[in-house]
Amino acid sequence: NLFLIDLSSPPEWYRFHHQFQSTLLSKLSEWSDREAVADLHRRAAAWLSAHGELPEALEYLLAIDDLAAAADTLERHRSALVSAGRTQELSDALSLLPEQLLSQRPLLLLSAAWLDSWRLEWEACATKVRRAEQLLQVGASGADWTEATRVRVVCELVALRCAMDHRLEGQVTLAAIREAWEQVQPHLAGLPATVISALAEQCHFLGDHQLGLAIFDTALRQSGVWPFAARHELLSRRTTVLFWNCDLSAVEQALQFNRWFAQQHGIVADAGITRLTLGVIAAARHQLADCERYLRAVLTDLSLDNAKCVMMAVSRLIEVFAYQGRLDDARQTLDLLKAFARPLGLRYLHDHAAAMEAYLAMMCGDAPAALAWVLGGLHQGPA
Repeated sequence: NLFLIDLSSPPEWYRFHHQFQSTLLSKLSEWSDREAVADLHRRAAAWLSAHGELPEALEYLLAIDDLAAAADTLERHRSALVSAGRTQELSDALSLLPEQLLSQRPLLLLSAAWLDSWRLEWEACATKVRRAEQLLQVGASGADWTEATRVRVVCELVALRCAMDHRLEGQVTLAAIREAWEQVQPHLAGLPATVISALAEQCHFLGDHQLGLAIFDTALRQSGVWPFAARHELLSRRTTVLFWNCDLSAVEQALQFNRWFAQQHGIVADAGITRLTLGVIAAARHQLADCERYLRAVLTDLSLDNAKCVMMAVSRLIEVFAYQGRLDDARQTLDLLKAFARPLGLRYLHDHAAAMEAYLAMMCGDAPAALAWVLGGLHQGPA
């Protein structure tokens, strides 16, 4: 076909020849009125949304200034984006919508709040959480807004408040988690897996390890609720809690199962957290060569989505190198973190690099330089 180009093998995706496409588009406004063109855009957006092509779906809706439909579409995808920690895709999608619209949609406010929490921008996160709470009190609206949606939002607000402040009073917070978890269990479909993880991890921080693992296990038993990627995320975060409980044998078994699960279902696993965990286990067993190998592997993915793993891997590597007296290697690793952090503009990465500068100065016996880094931070340099 002279006008149709095959884009995939086996053939599933096609496009028109560019010149033929341009000709058709130029004629569209002549052949169809404005409403007909808008209807075509909405149909195209619906098809793209149903096939997981969110950016393109939003592009078609924004081209006809249908902001409400764009917000509804993003709300239907936000659980998967938040669950998978797809920070860049979520950030890009939210940036397409005006602030005034976002401030009226609780689900989108919560999505943006999770982004802030991952970047450790707690003040911005708290502002969005307070706004979502206000909307909940006066009655919210949006795509598929039901009583089940309200219950999920309440649970998500509890999870975000736990993520924002680990100084919350223990028994009060545990009671809030139990209540939110009890209410949301019949309505797990549509709840980001990140919410489950945040609740379970907070239970661990507050000393109720059994409740944390029970939350994970109860959620995982409802396997039909979760897409495979979300279920894998839950398995991975459960493994992290096992690690915090210092059950290294259980952690290794869980990691093996997680890798098998990812392979069985074609999931691109979070290699960063897996390698980081294996590196920390190797360090705990004083297997320093294996530890270095795993942690260096984390640093092969210098992406925004892997930022926290990079930060933690650099910290561990610098500790290992300092212990071995390899200060030049420690300096090179720290320089890599600083080069990675600089263009991203994330304050927590810069602050962490400053802390590592102070640590490295202490290991070199330069206490004044270490104190200067602590006081000055990476933005200003040593004070």
